[in-house]
This record gives sequence, C-alpha cells and structure tokens, in this order.
Amino acid sequence: GKINLDPDYTIMKQAMDFLGYSIPPKTASLRYIIVPISNATMISMGISYDPFFPKAPIRGDLTVLRRILQTHIIPLGSRAVPNFAGTGVFETSNGEYIKYAANRLSSAGTEDNTVVADRTLAIDSVTAAVNGADVYTAKTLMYTVLPVSKHIEKYGTLATDPYYAFWQYLKSNVILYTASTGAINGVTDGSFYTVFVPTNAAIQAAVTAGLLPKLANGSPNFAPTDATQIADVQKFIQYHIIKNTVASDGQKTGVFETLLKDSSGDAAKLTVATNTTTAISLKDVTNSTVNVLLGATDRSNVLSNRTVIHQINTYLKYQF
Repeated sequence: GKINLDPDYTIMKQAMDFLGYSIPPKTASLRYIIVPISNATMISMGISYDPFFPKAPIRGDLTVLRRILQTHIIPLGSRAVPNFAGTGVFETSNGEYIKYAANRLSSAGTEDNTVVADRTLAIDSVTAAVNGADVYTAKTLMYTVLPVSKHIEKYGTLATDPYYAFWQYLKSNVILYTASTGAINGVTDGSFYTVFVPTNAAIQAAVTAGLLPKLANGSPNFAPTDATQIADVQKFIQYHIIKNTVASDGQKTGVFETLLKDSSGDAAKLTVATNTTTAISLKDVTNSTVNVLLGATDRSNVLSNRTVIHQINTYLKYQF
C-alpha cells in the first residue's frame, strides 16, 4: 500500500519494520486493513525516526507507539474489505476494537473526546491493496486511558440511562468498586474483558426474583449494608463480566470464564452461542438464552479500555 511508497508515511513504515509489525501485512496470503498515520501526526505525538541511532531509530515512547500502531493494523482473515458507508466493528492486531459507520472510524480513545465532532474520524479515502486496503484519515485512532467503570458510568448516571441500574449497584458495592480510582476488582490492567449490562427492566426482574437486594416497596436497594446482600450484588455483577472481548463481528463464540468464582476458586462459565454482525446470543449456566441488544438506540459494542460493553435483554443466571 501507499505506506511503503509515500514519503509522508515513512515514520510509520520504519516503526512497523523496527517493531516487527510489517511482515504479516506484507504477506499476500494474509488479509489486512491498514490505517496509515502520517509523519506530521507521528511527530505531533512525539514520535520520530532517526537513522543515526541504528539500535533504537524510533524515538519516543515505544509503549504508547506499540499500542497505537497495533490499533491501526486490522487482520481481516477471510472477510472482505467492508463498505465503510455501513456499520461494523473490527478487532485490531492487539485485541482492541475499532468501529466504522457512515464512512467514519472510531476507537475507545476517540469516543472519549469532549468535542462531539472529534469522536469519530472521517475516512478521506480507501485504497485497495493486493491483500486488503489502506484506509486514510487525518487523525489517529487513540486508545482510552479511562478505567472500564467510566464507560459504564457514562451511560448510567441518569435514571433514564440504559446502564443506570447496573451502574448504581456497581458503584455502591464496596467489594467490587473503588471510587477513588474507578477500579473494578478483578478487572486487571492489560487484560481483555466483555461486560454484559442488563437493561434497567431486567435488573428490576432480578430484584423481583430475589437475586439482588430490594427496598420495602420492591424497587432496587442499590446500597445494601447487609453482608449477604453485598455479596449477592458482587456475584451478580461478576457473572456479567467475561475474560475476553466479544463484539458483533461474527468472530468469537464458545465458552468463556467469568469473574465469578466458587469457594474452590473455579470460575463460572458463560457461553457465547451465536455471533454474527447482526446478533449475539449467550447461554448462562441454566442454559437460558440471553440476547445482546444491537438496535440503533441500544448501547452495545461500547468500546472501553481493552473491553467491550454490551446491553442485554435480560439478566444472566448463575448457580453457586
């Protein structure tokens, strides 16, 4: 693609060569989308190429650079290059995800922008390659530095927000959540997760079923003080977080560990039964089917810190 020829992209090319990222995209039998980063953008991020340092020609923060570069390298497998005028989600080479819609791209970091217009990046052009395509934008697909909890809170502050009831239980749970840092106990930096958030109506159904604490009037008690009830909330939330990322890209199905463990330390399992670009269905330990809500107004495929968050139509049942 153009990155190998255009002098405006030499820093990215040299960085990919130096860090060992070039060989797979150059292999004709392996299909990739590359989102090139211009020299000017690289320099603005503090990254440069200096051949006078042959053992370390890429100058700047290589930890940051690795994560950014890998987010701009998207393995296609057997899939065709999509029509970017539609909508979809792709897993990048480092396991994080990006989305496309209406000829614009977004990542977890771009979606954090306070300026609405900057939350997505306009696709300037798409150049076909022998084994994929180069997709050009004027800016960079950044990763987020926020903890996962902040992206749950984003859609859980108002009573009408889709994650409201789930977030209220999470933020009030002293075992799971640390308010000063936003950390969720069991969610480790550098690891990958998917959070399944039941609708507010589904949370109320779990309350009515006795799985979550309630007030005298039957509504959710988001801040119980009883140790058993606090543990009930902890277990409920832990079973709604799996140790892998799953998005509606048709790629991942199977059995995954959740954060919930029994007294012997064995993790409760959750099955991703179906996964297409338009539907994801789950099976809990009771073999009940739960569906990810993927409508235009639903909050699924929400990108977070090495994490994807989905809204689900009912709650997941566990047995311990």
